Amino acid sequence: MGEASLTQAGIKKELNMTQLTANYIQSWPLGSNYYFHTQGYGTLRVPFNQPFINSNFLGYGDFYLRGLENYVIDGVAGILWRNTVRKKLVSFSVPTFLKSKSHSHVPFTIFAKAYADLGYSHNKMFDHNTLTNKMLYSSGFGIDILTFYDFVIRVDYSFNQMGESGMFFHFSNEF
Repeated sequence: MGEASLTQAGIKKELNMTQLTANYIQSWPLGSNYYFHTQGYGTLRVPFNQPFINSNFLGYGDFYLRGLENYVIDGVAGILWRNTVRKKLVSFSVPTFLKSKSHSHVPFTIFAKAYADLGYSHNKMFDHNTLTNKMLYSSGFGIDILTFYDFVIRVDYSFNQMGESGMFFHFSNEF
């Protein structure tokens, strides 16, 4: 799956931004319940001298490198690339005791995973952040628990290029 968008915000010299954004997601089965998933995201905002309010990039919402969840890295241009290998461990369902065709059981699928992320955020105006204007990377392993309506519980243990490591918990609808 892929998408691209072009956005124009503002028409005055003080607040004028043209933004090009692209997103690419693909998954491949590798056999024996193994799967490879890759996601790439890039954005470019011009002109580069945007006000601070228009420079949010990494660290907002679900848009971060795993292992750098606690950091905000603002920028007007950048990339994020996530790669994950998953192994399906088990699938089962738990009865709900509801008399419903669609909700009589809650399905669960549990995956083990290993991942590596890359990112870069360009910001010439607000360069006091030591993580801007340099290649960022992280890696780790974890467990994904997939249930109703693509609700995902993620438990990750991550490492980043600063030598930090830690366990992170996430709840999302992105797998």
